[in-house]
Amino acid sequence: MTLRKSHLVLSLVLLAVSLGYDAWLRLRPVPNTVASRAETPLIEGLHTGGPTVTGEPVAEVIDPTTLPPVPDVGLDRAPEWPRNPFLSARVRAAETYPASGKATAEPDLVLASILYSAERRLAIVNGRIVGVGDRVGSMTVRDIEPRAVVVESSTGVRRMLELRTPLRRVGR
Repeated sequence: MTLRKSHLVLSLVLLAVSLGYDAWLRLRPVPNTVASRAETPLIEGLHTGGPTVTGEPVAEVIDPTTLPPVPDVGLDRAPEWPRNPFLSARVRAAETYPASGKATAEPDLVLASILYSAERRLAIVNGRIVGVGDRVGSMTVRDIEPRAVVVESSTGVRRMLELRTPLRRVGR
């Protein structure tokens, strides 16, 4: 699009009109709003019960002194609920949370894939991409080989996770 002289003239005219309107708004006399509001109500015939839909009776006015008091809320403690709203009703709390005295067994490590090259050695263990020296649970990855990953526990026990080939279908 090329700008012409008419574009410049139009933009200057619009600027002059907007400045004139702004000056008119700022310089016009302001009516006494408090006095004018006191003389006339905003809406004639407004019901005390509030606005209603045509044909419906006026809503009953509620006296605030008849409302029951709000129950006491202690801000120094967590609220006590009859049940956890985030748990499924079918799952019991005992099945979801292990007892605090029992040590939970760590799940088995699952090796899904290995990327082995001269520049980079990575593996996917338990759904995470790990390299040599990374931790998976309580185990540390010590070495990544073309077909296996060597992990070591905090007690020094080494274990080899082998990459298994998928089973082949027979007969097809």
